[in-house]
Amino acid sequence: MSELTYTKEEIDAINAKQLLTVKEAAVVLGVHRVTVHRQISLGKIEICKIGRSTRITKKELNRFIESTIKRDVGAAGATRHPQA
Repeated sequence: MSELTYTKEEIDAINAKQLLTVKEAAVVLGVHRVTVHRQISLGKIEICKIGRSTRITKKELNRFIESTIKRDVGAAGATRHPQA
């Protein structure tokens, strides 16, 4: 798999997995793997370690997506009132 393009079969294979690598999680999120590592470092995505391998459960990735959507919708819905 290259870092930029994926075949439908590769995407289907990633979507079928329950445990994802950081690179696979990045594909699902449509971001660079460094961004996923950053979110892990910030504690926004929880990981499970299997030996020296880092994995992210599909459930955790979905939780992260939902929390990001809720946070973004909340921020978009906020209105600013100018100070008089």
